[in-house]
Amino acid sequence: MGLWFLAALGVAWFSIVVIRVVPHEGVWPDYLARWNQWDADRFRWLAMYGYDGGPPGVYTRPEEWPAFFPGYPMAVRFVGFVFTDYRAAGLVVSLISGAIAAVALARLGDHPSTLPRTYRRLTGGDTLDRLTAPHIDDDLTGGRSSHRRLADVEGYGSGAFGSLRSDDGRSDDGRPTAGRSTAQAGAEQSGRPAALGTSDPSGRLAERAAPDASGRLAEHASPEAQGRLEKLTAGTSGRFAGDDGEDQGSSEASGRERRGGSRGGWGASGSPGRFGDGFGRNGLGGNEFAVAGVAGTGERWRGPGFFAVLALVVSPCAVFLFAAYSEALFLALAVPAWLLAKKGRWELAVLCAAGASIVRITGLFLAIALIVEFLVGENGRKGPNGWRNAPYLITPFLSISAYMAYQWHRTGDWLAWMHAQKTGWNRSIVPPWKSFQTTWDAAFNIESEWTNAFRVEIFAAGVGVVLVAWLLYQAQWGEAVYVGSQLGALMVSEYYLSIGRATLVWFPLWLTLGHLAVRHRWLYGLYLALAVPVMAAFVLSFTQGQWSG
Repeated sequence: MGLWFLAALGVAWFSIVVIRVVPHEGVWPDYLARWNQWDADRFRWLAMYGYDGGPPGVYTRPEEWPAFFPGYPMAVRFVGFVFTDYRAAGLVVSLISGAIAAVALARLGDHPSTLPRTYRRLTGGDTLDRLTAPHIDDDLTGGRSSHRRLADVEGYGSGAFGSLRSDDGRSDDGRPTAGRSTAQAGAEQSGRPAALGTSDPSGRLAERAAPDASGRLAEHASPEAQGRLEKLTAGTSGRFAGDDGEDQGSSEASGRERRGGSRGGWGASGSPGRFGDGFGRNGLGGNEFAVAGVAGTGERWRGPGFFAVLALVVSPCAVFLFAAYSEALFLALAVPAWLLAKKGRWELAVLCAAGASIVRITGLFLAIALIVEFLVGENGRKGPNGWRNAPYLITPFLSISAYMAYQWHRTGDWLAWMHAQKTGWNRSIVPPWKSFQTTWDAAFNIESEWTNAFRVEIFAAGVGVVLVAWLLYQAQWGEAVYVGSQLGALMVSEYYLSIGRATLVWFPLWLTLGHLAVRHRWLYGLYLALAVPVMAAFVLSFTQGQWSG
């Protein structure tokens, strides 16, 4: 949240002080007028007069207005009870919404389920730090049985960390384990010295564990492991971010310096190294592993969540987050919806998604993506409540249907919002190659005031294609559907329009950059070096009345 307000303060200072050195014809407009350009005026008039009224000369083409969903104007009208100037009310809505979105995005970035599959693989190194970290690979995070997860606590699991002990006292390969610790049996099977397979003499694994919310760890635990877990449960004070939103970490480890830097795993500081407070009650169905161990250490600013927020607030089109536009409000509802879905809180997730669906039509794609996440995610149909949560998924569609019914009542047209897009902005469906050719010609073959804007559109579309390919490769199916469906709709329009601005609501893009920053700081530094000057230029052009994305 602090990062968001710092960015908002910097943008405000830039728009007040710095741009005054730029040549400008006539008198500079006041601050509120500079930040209420283009569609911001439309939102303001909708907030004041609704879809059927307004002062003369404003509603010259009323058939265009259904293209703007009512969520943001309703929020502006509500805040307008406090700020009588609706221009200020719109900026306040964006400011508060952006802060909520930033907090949710940071928590989502630090949530273990968002860790890309590529980064879940440990890369080399037989240090003690690696051996004492849970082995987060596709097998483990894909939903192993509680018995197998317990063996990871007791003896580092199977494969690279030894053999699992079964209920009959035999290892996975059928060899008896009587008289031997699990880790010793695993060391013999893997060919590693027993010294590297000892059974956690310092209790470092156990003190990273937090009580499993469903009791599945304790259910299958040996007496020794039960004792360690019970001792930990009684001694837990700080908590890593779980269902209740509190921080959940080991009180015994909270005063200890936790540093990354070893070659295997993901460090507590957000760099490659050992994991932090291993287990957390975050609704992952037993796969409760911290991404970077930053929660509860006071080092959240070094985790992927922080870098995701930073990437968002300095993105080239971030000016629309601070202006009186609907992107910030949409993110303030969509990102918490996705975070709650990842935690298995579907009854709350769909309520947030329903709110997002009356802010922008993008909520329709979010609702579809939530269905995919429910089908394939760890806490959807595979979660504790299974298919009983499925009926909730209809909720976001109800809010969209309510708006369509309202416009039908006004205009007699169920698809008034879609037809308004065609009437006002010539957005009809064409083959994607025709759309690309039209945009390319406008960007490189025709000189106009829109030339640079169309170049931004082409670049943003390219980023979207790469992002969707990456999400598919990482098997992040819900995120891929969310971004891919939006991108598909935008790339079959008559020409590319507002794709650059649409990148703001692609939260999987900012999560990807956040995880990339933890792993490859130099590449993230390159992104900042390129994005910040472009963002400054867009702030300058927008506040002077020029289109910026």
